[in-house]
Amino acid sequence: AETRPLTKKSCLAMEGPVPEVNFSPFCVELPLPGQPMKVTEEQLEVGKQLHEILTTHGFVYAFGLLSPQEIAEVFSGSRTFFSPATDRSTLPRLTPQTNVGYGG
Repeated sequence: AETRPLTKKSCLAMEGPVPEVNFSPFCVELPLPGQPMKVTEEQLEVGKQLHEILTTHGFVYAFGLLSPQEIAEVFSGSRTFFSPATDRSTLPRLTPQTNVGYGG
């Protein structure tokens, strides 16, 4: 897994740099049900970085979670879902008790 030291990335919505954290050490195969998850030193280091950033800066730029293909698929799905041509009338309505459903 790619690891790099804590760096800062510019963000147009905020003044100043936004700290980055690479979450790729968590992109591992999950154990079978009932088997414990093994935590790696890299994962512990990501946790330490995340804790430090969120307690001092309050915001983090997370990367390494999804592949470019997965990101493209998510954006494609959202474009389709939110397109005016999509009929959302058949979707289950939002239920406040469970916070499940479509509220648009």
